[in-house]
Amino acid sequence: MRSLYWLALFACSTLSALAQTNASVPAPAKSQEEIWALIQQGYQRNDYRAISGPYHLVLSFETFDVNGQPTGEGTIERFSMTANHQKTITHFRGNTMTEYVVAGRKSFTEEGNFDGNIMLYHLGEFLFWPLSPAVPGTHRVYQYQARQLGTQAMDCESYQFLGWYTYRSHDGRVIASKPPAEVECFSQETHDFILKQTEHLNGRYLNFAPFHETSIARMISVTQGSVVRARAHITMLEDAALDDAALTPPADASPVTPGSNWITETAEEEHPLQTGPLPEVDQKQLKKTTENLEVMILVSRTGVVIDAEPMESPTPELMKDALEAARKWSYKPILREGRPVETIHVIHFQ
Repeated sequence: MRSLYWLALFACSTLSALAQTNASVPAPAKSQEEIWALIQQGYQRNDYRAISGPYHLVLSFETFDVNGQPTGEGTIERFSMTANHQKTITHFRGNTMTEYVVAGRKSFTEEGNFDGNIMLYHLGEFLFWPLSPAVPGTHRVYQYQARQLGTQAMDCESYQFLGWYTYRSHDGRVIASKPPAEVECFSQETHDFILKQTEHLNGRYLNFAPFHETSIARMISVTQGSVVRARAHITMLEDAALDDAALTPPADASPVTPGSNWITETAEEEHPLQTGPLPEVDQKQLKKTTENLEVMILVSRTGVVIDAEPMESPTPELMKDALEAARKWSYKPILREGRPVETIHVIHFQ
């Protein structure tokens, strides 16, 4: 019952607060050097990669579909000596994936047949990689803005990674686009990390507590519009780690993750074997808008689509048709080092 209470309370507070994030307040302009200083300060204070000593973390999480219906729950447990020496255990839908990091090299084991969903992988990014790399040259900051979140004043900076994203449409055409802008907001009073906004999702961070000269959020909620898509609650964070033997992967550990892989290899891998009926697209209507019709899919190790997420669409009705069509697609199983892998694709319909 207590878990239901905090989840309900968290959802209400998150949605009411996010409704106010569009409000900006007058503030003097900041130079790029000042904005970089904000990023560096936030990175050092709020990022797990900045924790210097060993720690043991346990959290529970839930994921939800586009209508807010539950799609899975589980736990993530991490034992960390350093950022390059860790063991992370993910339980989801009755199966388990364990990631070992030794001297920066990853290996994996699994119990059962571990299949994730897209929101689980997004949640992992919001949890362990909440901040953009605080390294000039990897992305450019192009705007500072002061915002108000409820009664909380925030320093916000928007940025865009350098380079281009490339992927293929359903008919094999190469699509290239600049990465979307993202926004990160910090409390003006405490400098805690409060909000991350990506192109499609908002991450809200609550209940900060000091740890190893950092300030870690104990609750995280990921929303899409007004719908909660994932949320996590840290149940334990302590000064403890396994010994070297327990952090050492077994001899049969695989260098290939059973979790998601992005497809950037060949046209053959990205081309579907079978497609569902394509949504009827009014090309004349599309010319009146700058929006595309794009869906992100998760393909199982057997080649079937096991999850689909909305990305961009001119209308909600067209996106509904696109999601229904995408779930009927299938692909040739993709191998990495001789092992089939679960993969993420982006389908560009027109």
